[in-house]
Amino acid sequence: MALAYTKLTNLEVTGQMKVGSVITTTGGVVGNMTGNVTGYALKSAAVTAVATTGGAIPAGVTHAVITSALATNIVKLPAPVVGLKITLIVAANGYELKSSAPATIGINGGVGAAVSSSVAANTVVKIECVSLTNWIASTLTAAGVVGVLEVAV
Repeated sequence: MALAYTKLTNLEVTGQMKVGSVITTTGGVVGNMTGNVTGYALKSAAVTAVATTGGAIPAGVTHAVITSALATNIVKLPAPVVGLKITLIVAANGYELKSSAPATIGINGGVGAAVSSSVAANTVVKIECVSLTNWIASTLTAAGVVGVLEVAV
């Protein structure tokens, strides 16, 4: 049965929906999608590292530009969503990267009440949530040298 409308608003499907053509959306899609999914939207944010509480990366962000006044200032990752990949870029001054719950959610396997991973100035961090209890991260220097972010200690 073909729909006679060319535009739908607030469509909710409770079960499976099979589409034989293309779906285009200007909003978000909630749930699981399979097949040829294109047009992945980059969600960017500016995050300021903060001394004690930490500057938080908002949920759903995939690209964050970090501003830090001191290498000891803190940036906190969002709550874990398996498969989420985030690119973090910092110029002058580094920062300390923490998970949203360091005692139970690790960075490169490191967990503990007050653990963090040090990020050097002029570094790109590529981090992926691989489970509800761990993030895996690598680094790129300004010269393009690939490395591993230190285990949270």
